[in-house]
Amino acid sequence: MTHRSIRSLILTALVALAALAAIPWSAAAQQASPAACPPLSPEAIEARVQEFADAVDAEDLDRLSALLAPDHQHHWSGESLDRDTYLDRMGALFDAYDDYSFTTEQIITGDGEVALRFTASGTLVRPFNGIGGNDTSATWTGILIFTLDDCGQVTEIWAAVDHLGRLRQHGAITLPEATPAT
Repeated sequence: MTHRSIRSLILTALVALAALAAIPWSAAAQQASPAACPPLSPEAIEARVQEFADAVDAEDLDRLSALLAPDHQHHWSGESLDRDTYLDRMGALFDAYDDYSFTTEQIITGDGEVALRFTASGTLVRPFNGIGGNDTSATWTGILIFTLDDCGQVTEIWAAVDHLGRLRQHGAITLPEATPAT
């Protein structure tokens, strides 16, 4: 009888230890889930989007990466880019432009989405998206529309950017001269 009691006691202790060991994992999983994050205030959302703009202006891919959700989608010039492809494209942009600048002009928040109006500029010194580095400067504008999750990570961005104006300034596109009607 004592032999069974010791076995039962050992088995009970092992089960209790396994249950105790599982508690930190369970709490950590709850903290990591989006449900654990309280909804962000409009001010916090605006601050998060400004963090994004500051990371772009600083050409800081690590900071930018930390702001993007793992399943991030970026809709850029008719393409839908996943997170890694977007970060690669931004790295190529940063490498191609000297004195790159990204300036926030306005941030508007509402109904779970945020719009950022910006001005960017730089001197193209290396090839980017099929345009050779020709040491020409350009300034262009755009609007980014962000969707953030409850924890403040950017899940999606829709971009509308004046690429035509940028390409014209770099001499990659020329328009025919207008002729007066006779």
